[in-house]
Amino acid sequence: MAFDKTQLMKVPTLATAGVAILGWILLFIGICIINTGGLIGFQLFYLLCVIAGVIVAIGFDQAREHRVAIVAFVAIGFNFLVEIANVAVEMAKIDWVSASTGYRFCAAGSVFMSFVFLYWIFVFGSGETSAVAVAHEQGVLPFQTPKLPSLPKLPAMQFPKISIQMPQKTQSREISVEDAPVVVTSSPTPAPAQTTPHPPPPSSTGLSFPAFPPPIQFTRSISTPPPPPVPEEKAPEPAPTPKARALYKYTASASDPNELSFRKGQEMDILNNSGKWWHVRMVNEQGEVVTGIAPSNYLEQL
Repeated sequence: MAFDKTQLMKVPTLATAGVAILGWILLFIGICIINTGGLIGFQLFYLLCVIAGVIVAIGFDQAREHRVAIVAFVAIGFNFLVEIANVAVEMAKIDWVSASTGYRFCAAGSVFMSFVFLYWIFVFGSGETSAVAVAHEQGVLPFQTPKLPSLPKLPAMQFPKISIQMPQKTQSREISVEDAPVVVTSSPTPAPAQTTPHPPPPSSTGLSFPAFPPPIQFTRSISTPPPPPVPEEKAPEPAPTPKARALYKYTASASDPNELSFRKGQEMDILNNSGKWWHVRMVNEQGEVVTGIAPSNYLEQL
């Protein structure tokens, strides 16, 4: 992995590294004025190695992977600084000491580096999803609000349209001959039985009247039109799977097998984006499709 200068140009890294180097220079000047060596010389060399190691780890983007070792070395250096500051302040109060100016330089340098070391312990000792760690990764000061990823908008729910066709009731009513067309059929008159007709009785007037024909029967047929066919509804097209991109590199915790490790810029499918941990699907470095959980503040929905 190449050395990335842009990691050192972030405001928290640049400010803390500059103050730490300034404090170390003041401490070095004070030791030169006092003209002493031994244990304090070893402590001065140890503090220089710690400052250089932290800067190199940040430049190679390996601070998260070695944060336990960094916190341990910085804590030991902080203990040295407290001891040096305590001795330097007490010796600087004595006016008759010829090297009181050197002790003042040592006190000022140790105080400057103490604040920086305390900040490093708090940043590298915090969790990766804490507000301080996210602010340090994004390059903002601790008193500024970090730019956390915005919550994704949930897709609108689409429900299929269902239409119910009620059966039509056939209404029956009496229709007169004037309301609708009438089909008139005349039924043939049944043939009379071949019997010997009796002669009509003679009337008093001596006249005979013919028999009336049978009445005509009317038959009406009214048909109800069939109901229109029900239109077929098309099923809605499935919504596309939302995707996300990794803003930072993340290493899964060994205690949780559901967590996924991914690199910066890794693209993945979002299966469930509710809560602080999203359920995602991605292709790992071995080319296998895996599913698991990832912290939402390390991801950006596309």
